[in-house]
Amino acid sequence: MQNLMALCQGGIDGWRTRAAHQRFNQQDRAAFLRWLSAKVGTTTGAVDETLLEAGRQSELIRILIEDEVPKAVSQCVQTHRLMAQITGASHMAEIAYESECYALRARSVWLLGHTVEFVEDYPLKFDDPRLLHNAILLRKRALPTCRRCPYIQMPVGQLPVLCPTAQLFKPEVAHASR
Repeated sequence: MQNLMALCQGGIDGWRTRAAHQRFNQQDRAAFLRWLSAKVGTTTGAVDETLLEAGRQSELIRILIEDEVPKAVSQCVQTHRLMAQITGASHMAEIAYESECYALRARSVWLLGHTVEFVEDYPLKFDDPRLLHNAILLRKRALPTCRRCPYIQMPVGQLPVLCPTAQLFKPEVAHASR
């Protein structure tokens, strides 16, 4: 009887964990869409049907890929370099968990993850070779690289100016031409 009760309790606990995880993912996606709506001036705070229109999605994707993701990645790498310089760190691992560095890495992963998902859901991505290229680049290179940030595993004296993800976007070139 005890084994049966333990088995039932284990099943219930597993169901609760899965339900909580699913609820968190839904809330996180809604938060991302609210944030994205605010970036383009939609202040309803709710996911509305206009976000589902291909034309609207196209503009949101452009903003993410050309502006927001490169800006977040650039801020992340610049802050890591600044923190290393100010603290006199000899290895990036020494500053990896400083609050600013950790928060900016987490924000970059969050933004990249939602951008990948947003682009994946775009119904016309196969009609635009550049968008398809960017979708693959984000999913296969940028997001996995940021999740396992190689920059924080390097000695400060050997740091390239840009981390591998920032090199994909070349934010210095984009900002210099404006």
